[in-house]
Amino acid sequence: MTLDTHRTSVAQIDRLPAVLAGKPRLSTRISYRDKSVTAGIFEATRGKVEVTFPFTEYATILEGEVTITAESGQRHTYRKGDSYLVLGGQPVVWDVRCPRVRQSFFSLTV
Repeated sequence: MTLDTHRTSVAQIDRLPAVLAGKPRLSTRISYRDKSVTAGIFEATRGKVEVTFPFTEYATILEGEVTITAESGQRHTYRKGDSYLVLGGQPVVWDVRCPRVRQSFFSLTV
Protein backbone atom coordinates (compact mmCIF):
# COMPACT_ATOMS: atom_id res chain seq x y z
CA MET A 1 0.00 0.00 0.00
CA THR A 2 1.20 3.48 -0.79
CA LEU A 3 -0.04 6.46 1.21
CA ASP A 4 0.43 9.81 -0.50
CA THR A 5 1.65 11.87 2.45
CA HIS A 6 1.97 15.00 0.32
CA ARG A 7 -1.80 15.12 0.12
CA THR A 8 -2.73 13.44 3.40
CA SER A 9 -2.24 14.83 6.87
CA VAL A 10 -0.34 12.13 8.74
CA ALA A 11 -1.54 13.67 12.00
CA GLN A 12 -5.08 12.61 11.04
CA ILE A 13 -4.16 8.96 10.65
CA ASP A 14 -4.21 6.99 13.89
CA ARG A 15 -3.26 3.70 12.25
CA LEU A 16 -2.59 2.82 8.64
CA PRO A 17 -5.15 0.52 7.04
CA ALA A 18 -4.25 -3.19 6.99
CA VAL A 19 -3.80 -4.39 3.41
CA LEU A 20 -5.76 -7.60 2.78
CA ALA A 21 -5.20 -7.84 -1.00
CA GLY A 22 -3.36 -6.02 -3.76
CA LYS A 23 -1.15 -2.96 -3.51
CA PRO A 24 -3.63 -0.12 -3.14
CA ARG A 25 -2.58 3.50 -3.35
CA LEU A 26 -4.57 5.80 -1.08
CA SER A 27 -4.56 9.58 -1.29
CA THR A 28 -6.55 12.45 0.14
CA ARG A 29 -6.81 16.07 -0.97
CA ILE A 30 -8.04 18.25 1.89
CA SER A 31 -10.23 21.10 0.64
CA TYR A 32 -11.40 22.34 4.02
CA ARG A 33 -10.36 21.80 7.62
CA ASP A 34 -11.49 23.61 10.76
CA LYS A 35 -10.99 21.99 14.18
CA SER A 36 -13.08 18.80 14.04
CA VAL A 37 -14.43 19.16 10.47
CA THR A 38 -12.60 18.01 7.34
CA ALA A 39 -13.79 17.85 3.72
CA GLY A 40 -12.09 16.85 0.50
CA ILE A 41 -11.50 14.15 -2.08
CA PHE A 42 -10.29 10.62 -1.30
CA GLU A 43 -8.97 8.17 -3.91
CA ALA A 44 -8.01 4.50 -3.69
CA THR A 45 -6.70 2.20 -6.39
CA ARG A 46 -7.48 -1.51 -6.76
CA GLY A 47 -7.03 -3.50 -3.54
CA LYS A 48 -8.63 -4.48 -0.27
CA VAL A 49 -7.93 -2.84 3.10
CA GLU A 50 -9.32 -3.04 6.60
CA VAL A 51 -9.60 0.23 8.48
CA THR A 52 -11.24 1.52 11.64
CA PHE A 53 -12.55 5.00 10.93
CA PRO A 54 -11.21 7.48 13.54
CA PHE A 55 -13.98 9.93 12.54
CA THR A 56 -17.59 9.88 11.32
CA GLU A 57 -17.67 10.28 7.54
CA TYR A 58 -20.34 11.01 4.96
CA ALA A 59 -19.12 10.39 1.41
CA THR A 60 -20.38 10.35 -2.17
CA ILE A 61 -18.76 8.23 -4.88
CA LEU A 62 -17.64 10.35 -7.83
CA GLU A 63 -15.94 7.65 -9.91
CA GLY A 64 -15.54 3.87 -9.78
CA GLU A 65 -17.03 1.64 -7.12
CA VAL A 66 -16.20 0.18 -3.73
CA THR A 67 -17.68 -2.64 -1.69
CA ILE A 68 -17.73 -1.82 2.02
CA THR A 69 -18.19 -4.65 4.51
CA ALA A 70 -19.13 -3.82 8.10
CA GLU A 71 -17.91 -5.79 11.10
CA SER A 72 -21.35 -7.48 11.20
CA GLY A 73 -20.70 -8.94 7.75
CA GLN A 74 -23.24 -6.67 6.07
CA ARG A 75 -21.84 -5.54 2.75
CA HIS A 76 -22.87 -3.04 0.08
CA THR A 77 -21.35 -1.92 -3.21
CA TYR A 78 -21.41 1.83 -3.82
CA ARG A 79 -21.16 3.28 -7.34
CA LYS A 80 -20.99 6.74 -8.89
CA GLY A 81 -23.65 8.94 -7.28
CA ASP A 82 -24.15 6.71 -4.23
CA SER A 83 -23.55 8.09 -0.73
CA TYR A 84 -22.82 6.39 2.57
CA LEU A 85 -22.18 7.13 6.24
CA VAL A 86 -19.57 5.40 8.43
CA LEU A 87 -19.61 6.12 12.16
CA GLY A 88 -16.38 6.86 13.99
CA GLY A 89 -14.79 3.80 15.56
CA GLN A 90 -16.47 1.44 13.09
CA PRO A 91 -14.13 -1.11 11.47
CA VAL A 92 -14.83 -1.80 7.80
CA VAL A 93 -13.26 -3.62 4.86
CA TRP A 94 -12.85 -1.52 1.71
CA ASP A 95 -12.68 -3.57 -1.49
CA VAL A 96 -11.87 -1.73 -4.73
CA ARG A 97 -11.95 -4.04 -7.75
CA CYS A 98 -11.95 -1.38 -10.47
CA PRO A 99 -8.81 0.62 -11.32
CA ARG A 100 -9.77 3.51 -9.00
CA VAL A 101 -12.53 4.82 -6.75
CA ARG A 102 -12.83 8.53 -6.09
CA GLN A 103 -15.15 10.13 -3.55
CA SER A 104 -15.92 13.47 -1.96
CA PHE A 105 -16.15 13.32 1.82
CA PHE A 106 -17.11 15.29 4.89
CA SER A 107 -15.78 14.01 8.20
CA LEU A 108 -16.36 14.98 11.78
CA THR A 109 -14.08 14.10 14.70
CA VAL A 110 -15.63 14.33 18.13
